[in-house]
Amino acid sequence: MRSFNRNAVLEVKELRAGKTGAWKKKTVERVEGRQRIELYGNHCDAFSSKVAASRAAVGDEKYKKLLEYIANDNNKISRVDLDARKDRYAEGVDKPRKITKSEVNVCGADVPAEMDGGLKKKDIQSKYDKEIKAEMEHRRIRYPEGEDGEPKPFKKLTMKEKRDLLVLDEIRVLAAEGKARDGIEPRNVKYIVPQSTEMKDLAARINSS
Repeated sequence: MRSFNRNAVLEVKELRAGKTGAWKKKTVERVEGRQRIELYGNHCDAFSSKVAASRAAVGDEKYKKLLEYIANDNNKISRVDLDARKDRYAEGVDKPRKITKSEVNVCGADVPAEMDGGLKKKDIQSKYDKEIKAEMEHRRIRYPEGEDGEPKPFKKLTMKEKRDLLVLDEIRVLAAEGKARDGIEPRNVKYIVPQSTEMKDLAARINSS
């Protein structure tokens, strides 16, 4: 078919080379319709003639041997290819299964924050203190103690402390849901999944921007 398509296009181009106007300017990439059927019929006739001439030149005896060689299961070429394919399949079966990225990730399946409705750690910033405070209160996170032995007020917490507290609590949530694996550390957590309405709204705004 490739040779027919190429030759058909060349033949039509040659026919149009002597034309003028729009007919000449029209490009030909593939012959269609009635003209394609006529040209394909001519192509098949020419091919059949070549086959008949080649068969006559070879003779009946050699032609019969050629058919037997092609159809025979002991044909060297087909047998070699078959054995090689069997060997490749066997190697694939015996090859150890590749460990997926989600199986390596101690936080469970590696899902982008945007898909999980999460807030990335880099977005836990002081300008979002209102949402951060609401999230920490919703999670009932206990603030670290100050010099007086009492929990620090929210305003006294550093940005790092706020971020670390949220990340540690996120690890607790992952563990409770059975998603955290052994050896999980704060650095493994890329984002937190908001629980408070305020933080959910913030994550939605940031992820949609």
